[in-house]
Amino acid sequence: MQIGSISNIDDEEYGCNATAVRKVISGVVGAASSVTSVQVANLLRLFKIPQVSFFSTSPELSNKARFEYFTRTIPSDLHQARAMVEIVKRLRWRYVSIIYEESNYGIKAFEELETLLQRDDICIAVKERLAKDSGAADEKAYDAIVERLLSRPRARGVIVFGSDQEVAGVMAAARRRGAAHAFSWVGSDGWSARALVAAGNEPVVEGTVSVQPQANPVRGFQEYFLALSPQNNPRNPWFVGNLPVHKVPHRYQPIVDSLK
Repeated sequence: MQIGSISNIDDEEYGCNATAVRKVISGVVGAASSVTSVQVANLLRLFKIPQVSFFSTSPELSNKARFEYFTRTIPSDLHQARAMVEIVKRLRWRYVSIIYEESNYGIKAFEELETLLQRDDICIAVKERLAKDSGAADEKAYDAIVERLLSRPRARGVIVFGSDQEVAGVMAAARRRGAAHAFSWVGSDGWSARALVAAGNEPVVEGTVSVQPQANPVRGFQEYFLALSPQNNPRNPWFVGNLPVHKVPHRYQPIVDSLK
């Protein structure tokens, strides 16, 4: 068994005892959530360990004075906010509402949206926060948000910057209120392509304009990934444990059994 050490004193391996070998961690991949990545980055910087995230988009993580060992393969939400404002301008909306998630992801984006909209003399009718924990808000809370949106009928355009579970609650509330066609939504990448939001709320989300980061397929990756097996991928200790049993070819089953 190999044990990783959160220490980058040197690159040497050394024995902890007769049966274990301790290895220095070269880097960390993740996390998906910006909130988690901020916490992880605060820890890893103490040990000068690089971190690469594939889905953390908060602008806060661009601060190299705080997160000098953090990088990512996805753009900051600042670009997403700017794209949303450009959409609002193209649609010639002068009066909009904003719903944003009460988290690092939503709050930082809202601050940027508010600044950009004010710069272009676009008024904000309603500003509503969504509780990040989907269990923290009940139907009444979501119904109240929709009622406040309906109280400003001139502001039909609504920018929604949040995650799928929370936004699904808003869409369900709009459906219950019979407001399926009352709003035109501009959605962030955290919810606008998620089945969880649309399921049962199709009339409400129909016509949503969403923003997604550009993602290009990596040539050859799918073929490489689908060809992985316990026999040719022994370096990944988690591969076997996460390989669905029904996808393991019979010829590899003895190898899987021996590694469990």
